[in-house]
Amino acid sequence: MTSRAFCSTKNSSSAATRPSRRAYSAAYARVDYIQKHRLPRSGLAAVGANLSVALTKRITLVVGYGYGIDARRGHGFGGHDVDAQFEFK
Repeated sequence: MTSRAFCSTKNSSSAATRPSRRAYSAAYARVDYIQKHRLPRSGLAAVGANLSVALTKRITLVVGYGYGIDARRGHGFGGHDVDAQFEFK
């Protein structure tokens, strides 16, 4: 880890429609990096969305997408994340 301390906040909302549920989120973190380690930004923001679909009464598929607005990438910023999960109940 390259930080001494950080503070993070996340806001989200969801809407349920049978048999699926949508969720949206936004997050922001403020990072205090360790000595001699610096990145161009200490404020890091991200947004994302998930879609949950009930395949059966006991199995749910969750697919999501996230975008790290301030993620360091080569000579610029912005990072993508795509994920899929199965929930077994």
